[in-house]
Amino acid sequence: MVETAGVKLWLKRESELSKLMSEYSTEQQDVFERHYIEICLAQGYRSLVAGGRLEPTQDPPHLFAYYNAAVAKGFHETLNATGKTKHAGRIRQALRQTYGFAALLTEYRLWTTGLELNCDVVPIDFNELGNFDFLWLQEEDALEIECKVLTQDYAATVNRSSFNRLGRVLESELRRLLLPGTSQILFLDLEEDLPRRDTDLAALANFIFEFVAGAPASPPNYVRALRKEDFAAGHADPSLAHSEARFITLLHGHYTLAFHNEQAGVVVAISGPPVSAERFSARLLRKLKEAADQLSGQRPGALFFETEGPSPDRPVNLAFQKRVEGVATQLFAQRPHLDLVILGFAGPPFSAGRTHAIPNRRRKRKNRSVLSLKLERFMNAPPIAASAVNLFRDFQTDWWRHKYRWEHKSQRDVAKAALDYRKRREPGSG
Repeated sequence: MVETAGVKLWLKRESELSKLMSEYSTEQQDVFERHYIEICLAQGYRSLVAGGRLEPTQDPPHLFAYYNAAVAKGFHETLNATGKTKHAGRIRQALRQTYGFAALLTEYRLWTTGLELNCDVVPIDFNELGNFDFLWLQEEDALEIECKVLTQDYAATVNRSSFNRLGRVLESELRRLLLPGTSQILFLDLEEDLPRRDTDLAALANFIFEFVAGAPASPPNYVRALRKEDFAAGHADPSLAHSEARFITLLHGHYTLAFHNEQAGVVVAISGPPVSAERFSARLLRKLKEAADQLSGQRPGALFFETEGPSPDRPVNLAFQKRVEGVATQLFAQRPHLDLVILGFAGPPFSAGRTHAIPNRRRKRKNRSVLSLKLERFMNAPPIAASAVNLFRDFQTDWWRHKYRWEHKSQRDVAKAALDYRKRREPGSG
């Protein structure tokens, strides 16, 4: 896979990502979870070149990276000459994209799913035989499939670029942020998105420095509410600021930045402005229509939409699922050839996640494609539980227990966090 893209290009990208993680601790986790394919395969390639073999590993990121490399190789071998050239170009494109391989991994997933259901899977788009991604064939039955990924930036309430730049400004003056003996969590609720200009982000950072120090300061006019909480566990171990930040991200739905040294630890937690439910639904409907229009309309079709990255929490996933079901109902009325819309939800990073199939109930089951019925059964996992307690259990296992160090948390903490989060969410917010 590395050689298909070009060794020099791949190793250069891995070097850029490693440099970014080493320079800015606030971006280490985000960069690694989004770009583990690039990083782990570069490390594996160097190991192969140096010793002729891969070192055995039980590390989830490397296992997932190696698995997807094997899938990519198998997929590449099924393509015609045009498809192979296009696939190599898509791999190189993924190396340049801020969301990495998310889109390609979504397509690989539907290719392997078709094989698992004993279909002949024709890669239509790659082989330039049409506009949609795959044609599944089984005996006399056929199903057209179009795949899309909803990146972390889709309908985000906080601009990721501005958020990352704010983290860099804060990290550049840690002496003003990490005052000896400090263990605090700062919550900022925004009325509007973070500013884009560096001078405005610097002004916000300066306000945060003064707020931590307890100095009188007026927040920028786009800050709707703010509060400061003592983080008791951080007084004994300031490094727990990072595990607390992850906890707040997953169970409170905030964007978080965490900093610590031997004497202090600080978490900055930011929540974006409420998103209009109507506006979000309109945007999502446009996205679904664009995907449906790639299908020929001559055969039954299905759309697969996968969300990128760890979802904030299960209650949010459940709300999103219901929102999409409502939008899909409108889509089915306008695109009668569409049998199915499938949502793919990310679970904890480097886990399989889950899926939910939304059938076109305007079509009687006897008139639907047999393949779409098989795909619906295959994709319909048990319903999302509307409790964040289950999510906490997911992240308390194996690799994640070591990574996030939540031993000081209890199920009661999780239930309280979920309750507080739901109380803060405004009716109709996205």
